[in-house]
Amino acid sequence: MLASAVTGFQQKYYTDTLAPWGLKYGTGYAGRTTIAKLTAIYGCGVVQPTPTPVESYIKIIAPNGGEVWNTGSTYNIKWNVPDITRVSIYVLDHSTGRPSTVSTGIVAVVPNTGSYQWKIPSSMPAGNYRVRVLGCPDSFSNTACANVIMSDYGYDESDSYFSITEETAGVTSPCGNYGDVDGDGFVTQADSDLVLNYGVGNVTLTAEQIENADVSNNGATSAYDSALILQYIEGIITTFPACPVGTLNNVENSLANISKATDELMKKIAELLKK
Repeated sequence: MLASAVTGFQQKYYTDTLAPWGLKYGTGYAGRTTIAKLTAIYGCGVVQPTPTPVESYIKIIAPNGGEVWNTGSTYNIKWNVPDITRVSIYVLDHSTGRPSTVSTGIVAVVPNTGSYQWKIPSSMPAGNYRVRVLGCPDSFSNTACANVIMSDYGYDESDSYFSITEETAGVTSPCGNYGDVDGDGFVTQADSDLVLNYGVGNVTLTAEQIENADVSNNGATSAYDSALILQYIEGIITTFPACPVGTLNNVENSLANISKATDELMKKIAELLKK
């Protein structure tokens, strides 16, 4: 049966095919409730009892729309945890509404823990995307799960589109690895975003990453560190508070401050001599 025919059948017999799973619209996927209804109507063998639906439903938490993620960086895809074993995760391209053509368009088939760390490949084109998370039947192999587009076990998509931007080459750290949170050898917008996402609980960081992110040297990784990293990238500051005073950039800053103070003093002396 064609997917369009399945969808029409499910809509017609909504109460028996979709309602048990908390779905509003036909999926085109002939799952257990759909097959049971087909069997009951057309007498294709013994009628299978309608399975007890999962008590919970899948709901995307992040990304759920409006986020800006960078290629080459790692982020947490998060969803609520219904009573199923595995889920499959897709990235949907805004321009097509279909899974991305990038090799990692389907991110993974993973245990249903409610969170998955995804490193966005550098090959991912910049653009607007949604994430779709689907419940996977226990009887399906991982390969079969990867081919499930709709599911009687529930699914959800990001409420709106989030953006993926291309990571650009950044500047090197003024000292050690401070500011280089993702460990790519540069201090970039991606590092600032990573620190910001960590601060609001969207991603987790290793102990080393947390140390490199604490550019303020105040013992807490927060939006303040994210802002300092941005200022450093934009050239507003040339070092971090966490860098030792003896580092080249701090020495240059100190010399610049001394030079500025000397100039101001000479101006005041010149004004006094005129009187």
